[in-house]
Amino acid sequence: NKEHGFVFFSRKEPGMDAKKYAFYREHVIRDFIQTSREAHDGTSREEPLPETAFPARLYFDGDMSQLKVSTNPAIVEQNRKEMISCIKHNPARTGTEQACDLSKNFPEANKKQKELLVKADKSTPIYHRVKKAMDKSKIL
Repeated sequence: NKEHGFVFFSRKEPGMDAKKYAFYREHVIRDFIQTSREAHDGTSREEPLPETAFPARLYFDGDMSQLKVSTNPAIVEQNRKEMISCIKHNPARTGTEQACDLSKNFPEANKKQKELLVKADKSTPIYHRVKKAMDKSKIL
């Protein structure tokens, strides 16, 4: 995270959902993948990924706007170069894979978040990077 965010205002016009997803994919998802690879895999944005790099996996729920963007030939080619696999969730498994979204469990899970999350060992490098970023962040 580069300590910035986005606010996206839009009108409900034809094609707006696809434009919103394309923006999100380009400016949030791709940046997250590249930043994660730099931090954890030692890769650089300026150099091609080595063949031994792990592919990133981007799951989406199959909304038609997401499908339209993800199957765009230019996006498919970009994903190949950047080793990003786009995977559509199985619609029959929505209740299993996104159970909290569909049930009364979501508010309860949020209340128990501290108990449910795995905590990083304080000796791991990622713990120190996350703590440093959180200490520097500005909470409004």
